[in-house]
Amino acid sequence: MAIVSSLETEYKKLLTSIRTLLPNIPAESLYWKPELAFHDFDNRSAGELFTEIGGTIEYVGNGILSNFWDHAAEWTMRESLPDAAAIDEYLQEVSVILETLFSVISDSDIEKVLYLPNPKKTTLGALLVETLTEAAHLRGQAFACLRVRGEVRVRALR
Repeated sequence: MAIVSSLETEYKKLLTSIRTLLPNIPAESLYWKPELAFHDFDNRSAGELFTEIGGTIEYVGNGILSNFWDHAAEWTMRESLPDAAAIDEYLQEVSVILETLFSVISDSDIEKVLYLPNPKKTTLGALLVETLTEAAHLRGQAFACLRVRGEVRVRALR
């Protein structure tokens, strides 16, 4: 299987797993945060983590496609995405960005060098893998938060 095709499949599986779960999350659980004894821990709700996943993928997708490296900020805030349906709609928009991205790149592009605005030099392939890894990590945190809440049963994803 081609590298780009494999990456596209993994991104789709990641977003599909979240979008499948969203309708099953009770409204009061979506933005619930567990109480923590320590204040130095980044304590975010599942809803916040799901929107960060979308924002991370959107940032990289738009950056690669149009060299528009703008963080998704105001349109990924809780006020803009107050419920599971709004988050799902946003993740659908992110899916469209991914479809566009994967329709214009191929395995021959994987080694192309990109200069990010932070400034960082990387390759297209490394950036796509790093973004997928970060998104999967955030999804794991969100699923853990929902399991702690105890109202949502999250199955192991394969």
